[in-house]
Amino acid sequence: MRQREDKIFAELLNRLREGNQTEQDMNLLKTCIKEENQNISNIPHLFTTRNEVTAYNKDIYSKADDSEKVCIKAIDWVIGTSEKQIKAKVLSRIPDDCARTMGLSAELFLVKDIAAEITNNVNVQDGITNGASCVIKQFDYRVEGSTRCSIIWVEFDDGNIGRVIRTQYKKLYKTGIDKNWTPILEITRLFKIQYYGTFQVKRRQFPLRMGAAKTIHKAQGSTLKSAVVHFGSRKNEHMHYVGLSRVTHIENLHIIQLNENKMALSPYVLEEMNRLREEARIDLCVPNLMERTAGCTVFAVFNTKSLHKHIDDMRKDFNLLSSDLIALSETHLLDSDRNETFALHGYRL
Repeated sequence: MRQREDKIFAELLNRLREGNQTEQDMNLLKTCIKEENQNISNIPHLFTTRNEVTAYNKDIYSKADDSEKVCIKAIDWVIGTSEKQIKAKVLSRIPDDCARTMGLSAELFLVKDIAAEITNNVNVQDGITNGASCVIKQFDYRVEGSTRCSIIWVEFDDGNIGRVIRTQYKKLYKTGIDKNWTPILEITRLFKIQYYGTFQVKRRQFPLRMGAAKTIHKAQGSTLKSAVVHFGSRKNEHMHYVGLSRVTHIENLHIIQLNENKMALSPYVLEEMNRLREEARIDLCVPNLMERTAGCTVFAVFNTKSLHKHIDDMRKDFNLLSSDLIALSETHLLDSDRNETFALHGYRL
């Protein structure tokens, strides 16, 4: 649970999720309300609509100093024809929606010290995946006389992300480049365009998008260090719960337009919550390992999906730790990890 280190905030969210928030809960949330003109532009903003997101990102870009921002145009090639007229027609039909161009934007707008996101699975094992949050730190021009930057240096919110890439490209580091920054290079992707047939287009671009703002729905599933949440005037079911629960501590929450009269719940969700409490029953697919038969050897296979995040959880899982032998998959361990960091009491690694 994101808020496990902030019990008061966690309990508030649990009540809010079912419409049981108290006056004290609302008073606590009101202490997080900020004015829009306060200096919080470097914190990710969450909105209810995509139009608001687009407008905010454009505003941040337009107000930035020219030396602090870039606009990088993608380089496109049409594959499968040599006729210039057909190439021009195919290129003119490329949609602006980067969801239809393999996550690579035709024009990429970025601002230094403003949040951004990775748009492609560049290196899954290293955590550089679609949606990974970072902050733009520097635009690096390595080709003399070129107006197109060669490297975009970012700092990921999670320090473990990019460790392999930072080691792999350590020769790129020079004076003024922090060792915790990760180099992001251009990538190429193929996508299809229909024009009296099917043509493939190859696009070269940096796998990034400006993340100064995103919709609350887009942020669902994300954990943010801090966030500015705009609830606007729309009444959407559970929008307040989703928006408020993106941060781990209430002191990192900033609210614009709380609009408590727009809080709405889905009757189907409430019905299901009641059913789970009163009727639902879970039958274990495996017996309780701690109650095993004498003389039985237990071999447990466990998918951790990143041991970095879950080693402490494993140390508290006494049922799992009653196994004689434990095999772990999807650990996402790195060559630089130390064995003792992941040792389990009573087991030989």
